[in-house]
Amino acid sequence: MREVLIVGSTLLPPNNNHPTPPPPLPPTTTTPKPYTNKHYPPAKLSRSSSFSRPPLLLKSFESKSSSSNYYGGLASKLAQEGKLEEFLMIAETVLVSIPSSVFVASLNVKLVSLGVSTLISDDRLELVIGFMNRILKLGINPSLLFDKSVTKLLAFKCRALVRTNKLKEAVNLMETLAGFHFSIKEFVKPSEIFKLCVQESDPEAAVRYACMLPNATNLFSSIILKFGKKGDLSSSVIAYEASKCKSDGPNMYACRTMIDVCALCGDFMKSRCIYE
Repeated sequence: MREVLIVGSTLLPPNNNHPTPPPPLPPTTTTPKPYTNKHYPPAKLSRSSSFSRPPLLLKSFESKSSSSNYYGGLASKLAQEGKLEEFLMIAETVLVSIPSSVFVASLNVKLVSLGVSTLISDDRLELVIGFMNRILKLGINPSLLFDKSVTKLLAFKCRALVRTNKLKEAVNLMETLAGFHFSIKEFVKPSEIFKLCVQESDPEAAVRYACMLPNATNLFSSIILKFGKKGDLSSSVIAYEASKCKSDGPNMYACRTMIDVCALCGDFMKSRCIYE
């Protein structure tokens, strides 16, 4: 019996409270792949990805056609409300990116004319002149911004000055408007201006006005003769000398008229000097 117990004890495994560790894994040469979420892979960044969404101001100019139409419409509404300074701010900003012709084409001429006409009717012509002067400096022909309603109002202002015998103011205004590319030929009848110039003995104003008209060379002779018929030889001489400065070359018609005027006024020596 004792021998059986001894043999049995040798066959049973020893009682060990600690589990036997698993055998080590065989060595491997492959590197484990990092974990990536299959459903939400990391975004691939490029050099331009951080700038894929441009600022609002730059984005607004991506489509030049749509942006010019938007700003042209906005500027037109501001002009209609008489806010010419705000109109100029938009024009100065937009013209950095688009040609002036594109901006002008995007404007609503009717709305702009309505606002400017209201200002002229409210005796704020000086404000309108300043506005057109700044528009001209931006490289835009001011006359292209308005329709016939503005032109008629400007002509009315010029005629009103002539009717009240404000010759210098009328000539100054028309000279300014001519610089803005307005055709002033139909604003006032030339005969009315020259008649007032003769009454005021102002040959310089007569020559200045004549230079605004397309047939200035022919008008010089008429001006000299009008003063001569009045017997104002000194004014005729001033008009003659001024016409020489305004002409590209010798004006034989003016010379001939001046000789006739000298004879008409009895100054034959002056006539001889001009002839020689």
